[in-house]
Amino acid sequence: MDIETLKNKIKDLEKSKKQLDDKMSECCNKPIPNYIEIQRLKTQKKDMEKQINYIQEKLIPDILA
Repeated sequence: MDIETLKNKIKDLEKSKKQLDDKMSECCNKPIPNYIEIQRLKTQKKDMEKQINYIQEKLIPDILA
């Protein structure tokens, strides 16, 4: 993959992560929150953060090589 593709992937993941934040806020503000759904969204968000970090590490050149 080239650098632009990786940067676009990060942007897409950041956008999706923001949407998950919005869904979590929406779930939390309901009169009776669905805690199972909130936990599922948190897990998805954590997975996205891992993907973002992995891609960002690929963008950083290996200086010691």
